[in-house]
Amino acid sequence: MTTGNKRKMATEMRHRAWFDPELIKTDALTKVVAYSQPTIEKEIRQNIRDMFFDFPELTEIMMTKKEMKDEFFKQKNYEQNYIQQVLETRLKVEPAHSFVYQGKDYSSFDIIYKSFPDVPELELMAGTQKINKVVRYTYPRWDMNFQTHERTRVEIKAIGRPYVFKLEQFLSKEEIATRRDDSKDILDAHKVISSVAPLQTEIE
Repeated sequence: MTTGNKRKMATEMRHRAWFDPELIKTDALTKVVAYSQPTIEKEIRQNIRDMFFDFPELTEIMMTKKEMKDEFFKQKNYEQNYIQQVLETRLKVEPAHSFVYQGKDYSSFDIIYKSFPDVPELELMAGTQKINKVVRYTYPRWDMNFQTHERTRVEIKAIGRPYVFKLEQFLSKEEIATRRDDSKDILDAHKVISSVAPLQTEIE
């Protein structure tokens, strides 16, 4: 009499290919993916990561494509349209936006969904408009005095249509948990003075 194989699989089925892609990621695969990224994507990603590590109170960073060109690529001739293309198609970063339903602004569709429990979701989606918006925002940067070796934290204040970089998109959970201690070491190595730059307008 033939009996079926009742051995239990060591890994439960989590994906149509059985093994969840997250389970078979390796350091080598991660390096291959990173190597295949365009140089500009790597540079934007690294600059944003550095900002999150240097300023650990931040949970998001807002910057326009012009500000990124000026801050990150002073010595490179990247067009703003190319920066925008990389942000939206490669990094999947979106501009600041709101959701408009029945003439009222909401910060997320989830709020609309919870506010109208009797309206079918498809109807809510059909009646909701996603609109990029002009906002007031700030982002920090370091200015270095090479004579005194002092670093000054400068807060750039602006009005415009910035892209929004979320912390969890650029740092792992482990990095988020440890970045405050790392940042303290950086601050201890430099005298830090805070200042605020004049308000600038970046309406594109």
